[in-house]
Amino acid sequence: MSFAYSAGVITQTGTDTDLSGLIGLTGVSVISHGQLDYSIYDLGSNRLDIEGTLTINPEVNMFITNANTGLAPNMSVNVRSTGTLTCGVKTVVGDAVKYTTGTAFISAERGSVNLDGSFYVESGGTFNAYGATIELAGPARFVDGSYINIESLIIVNFKDNPCQIRIEHGGTNTQRVSITDKGLTLNGRGSNDASRLTTTEKQRFLAINLFLILSEQNISQPQQGIRIKFF
Repeated sequence: MSFAYSAGVITQTGTDTDLSGLIGLTGVSVISHGQLDYSIYDLGSNRLDIEGTLTINPEVNMFITNANTGLAPNMSVNVRSTGTLTCGVKTVVGDAVKYTTGTAFISAERGSVNLDGSFYVESGGTFNAYGATIELAGPARFVDGSYINIESLIIVNFKDNPCQIRIEHGGTNTQRVSITDKGLTLNGRGSNDASRLTTTEKQRFLAINLFLILSEQNISQPQQGIRIKFF
């Protein structure tokens, strides 16, 4: 496992099954609750780039960053083309399936509607979600060519203005997007409204732009092919 600091950027390489490798890095502080076996890693204003394989079990640990939002490809939290970020843990026993719950990470610095962003997954990068919440104050972009596998994820917008969640795949790359089971739930902090979607068939579509607003969620319909179910 390896986390390294340089000039305001923390880079993860290799394989990490928790966040303990962050301990001791410049700008990082840790709050641990021994009786709960739970730790919160505050990255301060450091950006996080994931180049290896990182798994975050939100029932064990989480991180928060106040890194400045930025233009692609350098947003607050970035999964690079060689990287894999998995939020949550799926447990299967016989026919029973359990997903973890809790917050995996928070990107707290405010961004714009669709440019200065909080979370970025590059083409070739992989994002998996098996039971977690991520809270963002800026846009999230899943770039065309990235691999997206979501079985249970909540994205919360706590910016007090509109903020986009973008899945930008097109053509044959749409086969790299899978949103199944409990799907992707969009919500605004303090809101009683929520929109949930799944991809029920892997058919071609041009693009999906998900507009996540604090008190309501407006989801633009794709131009063709994908089927979205609301619950």
